[in-house]
Amino acid sequence: MVKDELNVRSIEAASDLSRFVTLAATPNFPVLGKKYGKRVPKIADAIRKLDTAELIRFGHKGVATLAVDDDGGSVDVTREDAAVAAMPTPGFGAREERGLTVIADLAIDDDLKLEGAARELINRLQNLRKQSGLDVTDRIRLRYDGGALAERVFGAQGGLIAGEALADDIARGSVDWDASAELDLDGERVTVWLQKSN
Repeated sequence: MVKDELNVRSIEAASDLSRFVTLAATPNFPVLGKKYGKRVPKIADAIRKLDTAELIRFGHKGVATLAVDDDGGSVDVTREDAAVAAMPTPGFGAREERGLTVIADLAIDDDLKLEGAARELINRLQNLRKQSGLDVTDRIRLRYDGGALAERVFGAQGGLIAGEALADDIARGSVDWDASAELDLDGERVTVWLQKSN
């Protein structure tokens, strides 16, 4: 369900977050002030010094013990005492909340680019089906015209497009069918036509 909602190919658990993010904590001064009074500057400094590994543990446990006094005194800080932010390494997106860090690999390879273009085409075809008054179960014939990208998209993702649009056959070439739409596919003009199958 998560994969479908976010339109991602795979979800994996990561054992080493430090490859993807740097975590940093910011003291919550209003909360700390009420709890610790004059000790706040030392506690805030200790919070800022927590490294990524310590903050990962803090996120999981919800508490961190910080040495803040010269005589070895310590305090336990909780999630309400500090906000943790995830700063992704280049090529990744990240968000941290209450000990859960979600990372997205932002690299778009050629396969993903073609699949994204196919999904854009499918969306346009679904809208065209509705505008044409077709029932959701009606099978169609599909024609398209465009440049090299359109050819690559239909070549690599034709099965996906046919399955989602309920197309019995797909071919390149312009036709004089009434139901048609033009779209911009990554800077390339593509025209699609559809007709209800007999």
